[in-house]
Amino acid sequence: MNKEGAVIGMITGLALSAGYIIYFKFLHPELNTENHWWFGISPEGIGAPGMIVNFMVSTVISKFTP
Repeated sequence: MNKEGAVIGMITGLALSAGYIIYFKFLHPELNTENHWWFGISPEGIGAPGMIVNFMVSTVISKFTP
């Protein structure tokens, strides 16, 4: 893991999590039901998938940067 991978991964995971929360909590609260969530994941629980995305992006970026 290098610094480029770590930074891009953190930005990606944070953007995914924040975007998901903002969408369901503030932009479209009427859609904040289990029927509309991605894979049944509530906005309060999106941090764990965000962490997984962070790890995957960090690993890929680290492989392609010196």
